[in-house]
Amino acid sequence: MQIGLGEDKELNRLVLGQVREIDRNKRVQMLKDVQKYLATKMYALPQPGDFLPFRLYQPWAMNAGYFVSPIVHPVMENISQTELTYRWIDKTKKPA
Repeated sequence: MQIGLGEDKELNRLVLGQVREIDRNKRVQMLKDVQKYLATKMYALPQPGDFLPFRLYQPWAMNAGYFVSPIVHPVMENISQTELTYRWIDKTKKPA
C-alpha cells in the first residue's frame, strides 16, 4: 500500500495475505493483525475535538439517526443508501 511517506511492505504483506485466505476465522484474525499493525504506525491521527453531529429529526421519522453505516463517516453530511433502508415514516405520529 502506498502511504504518504512511501510503500509499507509489511502492510502489503498483511493485507494481501488476508485477501488470499479462504478460512473465515483465519481471515478475521489476519484483519485484527492489520489493525494492530496500523495502530503502531499511526498513519492517520484523529483530529482533536472530533465529535458526532447533533441532529434533530421529526417525531414521525422512525429510526432516523439510529443506524449509521460503517462505510460513511458520521460527521459527513451525505447519507448512505444502507442507512436509508432502515428508516420509515410512522403516519400515526405525523400531523394532518
